Amino acid sequence: MVFPNKRLWPVLFLALGLSLGTAPGFVQAATAQNSRPQSSVTVNPIGLAYGIANLEYEHLLGADTAGAARVNFFSRGLGDFNANAIGFGASYRWFAPLGTTEAAPRGLWYGPSVDYLQVNAKFAGDNSTSSFFQVSGDIGYKWILAETANLVLSPFAQLGYMLGSLSVANNNLDYGNRFVINVGLSVGLAF
Repeated sequence: MVFPNKRLWPVLFLALGLSLGTAPGFVQAATAQNSRPQSSVTVNPIGLAYGIANLEYEHLLGADTAGAARVNFFSRGLGDFNANAIGFGASYRWFAPLGTTEAAPRGLWYGPSVDYLQVNAKFAGDNSTSSFFQVSGDIGYKWILAETANLVLSPFAQLGYMLGSLSVANNNLDYGNRFVINVGLSVGLAF
């Protein structure tokens, strides 16, 4: 298993450190101004086991809607084949609380998302770069635990269609132009 390019790790950890390091200061301000958090910063630790890392920022847009923006990193290697990618994505989410005590940004959420990846691949001495787009429908459930710490746990599933193709060393790699299913667990802080 190959993890993201070593040059990307400092960027990922700096962004994560700044986000999580400054979030506790915002928790008190958000609690003082509102009865519920307005934003969250999360990562998907399960993805790291598969060479995928992402950092996502979500912010409430209305009483039951939110927007999210994310940065995605990807790295895979198998034998002589190596692929690295960096990209970004955005989501629009509706919250449908399942209980009377829940209010956005807690509870069941669903909505569309779009992602872009710039993939660099190397195989048999040949290098290739290609772009991939993914349009998806997402669903998840968000818990914000311990109001004073505002720890976020949000399992999610995504069904999408990936557009794009990659050819390296005269081999077309079957990665794009197909349906994809992604599942994960976002962990982070709300403020």
